[in-house]
Amino acid sequence: MKPIQCPRCWQAMDNSDRLESHLQASPVCDIKEKIMIEGFDKKQEEKLKSRKRNHQNQTEEQRWKELYNILFPEDNEQDIPSPCTPNIYVLPYKY
Repeated sequence: MKPIQCPRCWQAMDNSDRLESHLQASPVCDIKEKIMIEGFDKKQEEKLKSRKRNHQNQTEEQRWKELYNILFPEDNEQDIPSPCTPNIYVLPYKY
């Protein structure tokens, strides 16, 4: 799971208390470009957990698309890979 990050400077924090102290510090931190950290955040974790309880009547394909959209919200639906068909990329072989 992703660490907690300041929404201004994107510094990683150990816990929410540390983030709260950081946000209340004076002077405030500088606004920086968002740093993407691999993993999923707390909101995504909550959506993943609630998904188990609330969507039992979905097809396999619907469940997969919902899961994928939670983890990769910026991707378009037509870009969602199939969970059943491996995406194989063959590199040209040089003799």
